Amino acid sequence: MGDKSAGNIILISRKYVENGEGVRWNSQGDTTLNAAKAVKMHGHQDGVKFGTHEAVNKQNLLVKKVEGPFDEKGQPVKTMYKEKWYVFKATEFSRKPTDKELGQVNWARQLDDGKIEYTFTGGTIKNGTLAIQYKVNENTPAKKASVYAYFQQPTKGASAGAEVKEMEPVILFVNGYWNKDIPMAGPDSGSAYWGNSFRSAALQHLQSSKPLYINGADTMGSSGSLRFNKGRNMALARFNNPQSNFYQAIFKEKGDNDKYLTPVCVVTHSMGAAYGEGIISFLKEKGVKIKKVVHFSPADVSDFNVSIPARTFQIDISIDPVLLYKNMNDATFMKGILAAGMVKNPSGDQYGHMYTKTERYVWQWLEDLESIQLNYVKEIEHTEYVPSLGGMGGASITTKKKRYRAANVKNGTQFIHLKKNSNLYKNYNGNDYINW
Repeated sequence: MGDKSAGNIILISRKYVENGEGVRWNSQGDTTLNAAKAVKMHGHQDGVKFGTHEAVNKQNLLVKKVEGPFDEKGQPVKTMYKEKWYVFKATEFSRKPTDKELGQVNWARQLDDGKIEYTFTGGTIKNGTLAIQYKVNENTPAKKASVYAYFQQPTKGASAGAEVKEMEPVILFVNGYWNKDIPMAGPDSGSAYWGNSFRSAALQHLQSSKPLYINGADTMGSSGSLRFNKGRNMALARFNNPQSNFYQAIFKEKGDNDKYLTPVCVVTHSMGAAYGEGIISFLKEKGVKIKKVVHFSPADVSDFNVSIPARTFQIDISIDPVLLYKNMNDATFMKGILAAGMVKNPSGDQYGHMYTKTERYVWQWLEDLESIQLNYVKEIEHTEYVPSLGGMGGASITTKKKRYRAANVKNGTQFIHLKKNSNLYKNYNGNDYINW
């Protein structure tokens, strides 16, 4: 080493070789090559090229306009969806820049009204403009994103942006048994199976305008395991058919590493629950994001497991003759589910099973099921009548129970039975519950 602070490197050897995909020498002064015999330079493909000096004067060059975002078709958009790439372009400057000057353009981003942060320098040069690709990551909490291009300092005048949203989910409506001769069952599969107010509330609650209707019905005596397998096989068949509506709605949009970008919500009724869970099991294996699953009055609940317990909900209604038959020797709640509730039929009639696919108010029940919190009050003695196994007579039994008071119940729903975070409760009085 030499004695200067910048440092010197002296190499003495019989033979010295440098290999690399790219080798670059930078010098603020002269670069001298000395050889006792000859200096040989070979460019096997394009020969040896010597460039001329081209200074980059950033002082008198400004970015005047940034355009974007543009989608994959080159169309300007007002909304950027998370995990999806968009193009921004620096298109106007204070004077015509050289390509080398364009390569010195800096880019920065700003999320909402936060700090403007430098991201990188350069981009793709074409016809005197500079373009980059940018995306907002899935877990980034932002409602707006702006991109800046600059040489010295970023300015608002040389930026462009858009609102940021999560990808709009597709809602799979999976119907159960239908029969045009039985009005309460529904006249047909597809959209006709569901009530208009129910569908409207579903789209509002799940924040989507993309419904896709699937027929999950089978014969009245079919098992849940049979329908589960049929749902899974249907999803596989549609996946192998890129022209199908199912494929186009769910698998068309891809991001990095071929990740599917479109999230899915699943809404089922009655027999459709098992069929829907079969679909979900396949989508989960393919890496599709399942945002929320809601099963209304599911049938044959012991024949299959829920695939995503943390985002799956079950809503039942009292006075449901269909489930009294289908779930006669079955469990109350689906296997693996963490949040479920049964609510009293507001009409007090025999059409409860129909209401959970036609009425808006069942979505208010769901809202309260999601938000309800049970706060411990005290331990009490509770007496209840237990019928004998033979159906003749019974006995009153007094046991100690923990009493809880419900909070965060926006719509005032009172559940007859409730499952929350795997714990079971039953209504005691009003907004009070006891462990079950």
